[in-house]
Amino acid sequence: MFKLDNKKAIVTGGGSGIGKAVCLVFGKAGAHVFVADLNKEAAATTVQEIEAADGKATPLPLNVASQEEVLTAYTSVGVFDILVNSAVSHILVR
Repeated sequence: MFKLDNKKAIVTGGGSGIGKAVCLVFGKAGAHVFVADLNKEAAATTVQEIEAADGKATPLPLNVASQEEVLTAYTSVGVFDILVNSAVSHILVR
């Protein structure tokens, strides 16, 4: 397995599906994972699973369809090393 010790990773859509799987792998590899998801409970569950495996994680409530929320969330994390965009935004453009 690869090592991500001392790395910060933000994963959008980290509360379920592929995003959650990425969070769990990154946590196991040593990264501090910021689990970004619109569903706060799902993000918290992913964080609990990472912490139960002795990893480090923080829930990051986030609606990726809101530019203001994205800016606020990313600013709160500070400098980060990895960004995985796994969230789906349901914005219709006409």
